[in-house]
Amino acid sequence: MKSILIVEDEAIIAMNIAHQLSKAGFSIFGPVATGEEAVEKALECKCDVVLCDVNLKGQMNGLEAAQKMNASGLDSKVVFMTGYGKKQYEDQVDEGYTLAFLEKPINMKVVMDLLNPPAE
Repeated sequence: MKSILIVEDEAIIAMNIAHQLSKAGFSIFGPVATGEEAVEKALECKCDVVLCDVNLKGQMNGLEAAQKMNASGLDSKVVFMTGYGKKQYEDQVDEGYTLAFLEKPINMKVVMDLLNPPAE
């Protein structure tokens, strides 16, 4: 079972994502609403995937949080989410830890397909 950390500062969206992923059998951590909380929780739970909003409450955005997680040795893959268009952020992400970059509203079928790739 894959473990997923949800990093989203809009509570209703976070709870909806958590509910749908939990129902699909994933182990859920969070949700957390700030980049600082995301780094702390990710290092604590060592989850497989971080589903992370780009714009968060607090001093650290989702891109900075993911960079800090990676610099700390965490090998989680990150799925970034944004409501502001992904083009302005794509040059700021590291392809080594980025699984995908999704625009809001999030299509949960796309998320499920990313988390459950077909067997080769």
